[in-house]
Amino acid sequence: MWQAQVNKIKEYIKENEKEIIATWERFVNTYSGTMEPDKVNEFAGLCKTELENIGAKCKLVEEKDKASTLIAVLGEGRKEKPVLLSSHLDTVFGREDFQENPFHIKDGIAYGPGVIDDKGGIVIALYTMKALEHIGFDKRPVKLILSGDEELGRRLSKCEEMYLKEAEGCLCAFNLEAGQEDNRLCIGRKGKIECDITVSGVRAHAANCGEKGKNAIVEMSHKIIDLQKLNDEKRGIIINVGTIRGGTLSNVVPAACTAEVDIRYKSVDDYESIKDSVLQICDKTYIDGTKTNAVFAQSFPPFETTIADFELYEKASDVSNRLGYGHVGGVTLNDGSDSAYINKAGVPVVCAFGAQGSKNHTKQEYAIVDSIFNRAVWLSSLILDL
Repeated sequence: MWQAQVNKIKEYIKENEKEIIATWERFVNTYSGTMEPDKVNEFAGLCKTELENIGAKCKLVEEKDKASTLIAVLGEGRKEKPVLLSSHLDTVFGREDFQENPFHIKDGIAYGPGVIDDKGGIVIALYTMKALEHIGFDKRPVKLILSGDEELGRRLSKCEEMYLKEAEGCLCAFNLEAGQEDNRLCIGRKGKIECDITVSGVRAHAANCGEKGKNAIVEMSHKIIDLQKLNDEKRGIIINVGTIRGGTLSNVVPAACTAEVDIRYKSVDDYESIKDSVLQICDKTYIDGTKTNAVFAQSFPPFETTIADFELYEKASDVSNRLGYGHVGGVTLNDGSDSAYINKAGVPVVCAFGAQGSKNHTKQEYAIVDSIFNRAVWLSSLILDL
């Protein structure tokens, strides 16, 4: 019975390959830069129409000054527990990138802004749902969350609260974040903390009365060196001072300096200790008369692999073998994703089920075209087999 339905899924995807590519092209060429919520919302409206056309019940979760999240449920009211799919609407690219590098395919590779991160994942989710509808699947609801501000790292967003609510009661989940080129699935991710550090000093003329000044940049430089010492490969802690800004002119002792720090960590238990270590560095003063302040924002909690997560990964690998796609490896990644919220809700989840490719967030971002078709077949068959 399963194999017969899988054959129908394969036939459906094969017959609609041109339509799938056309949809992918339309999605990639629809600008949805994360810094322009109104444009992300326009793309959400496009996805909403596509999903409603296959019978999904949709709603938009709106936040003031932020892009909306689209939630769609196909087969609401079916008796078994829902399966949850997840992806995101926003991309890191600006308007000029969409004009200079529109969607195109060369030698089986697709290029364009967001082609893998994460427009490809949305296409896979859409055609997974379409394929299941085509074969008359009616066992359980399929819920899809398309969030609007993933690339912003969820700063000041209520996304975590929304994910915990929507994931409740689901059997399992598949996050269609960018897929690994070597076909591995993600079974764990590090958490992310964003920290803004500000040093306040005293401004003065560097030549005439420099001794009266308190150099905020020099004070910050000491702290940057101390921050780098917190890197700990064994504990999986990565500290990166990504930007630094300060000063006005070379002949003026700077009164202010700011730094943006990206912190990655492996375990929930490390969160407070890392914060304490950063605060101790900020509290230590090298230049008397300077003051330092730190503001923290947790973008993503860690996705810590559970037994249930691993069992779901093994199930996915088994279905891949049965489909003839071969064994699938598992990997823990350093970057965060919405799978962390699903994991926190206690729902088994596998991540990086999106289009396979690489060079995310760059003008060279690309996706393997066949992976769109294969993963739609794979995910549909996996949901069928749950």
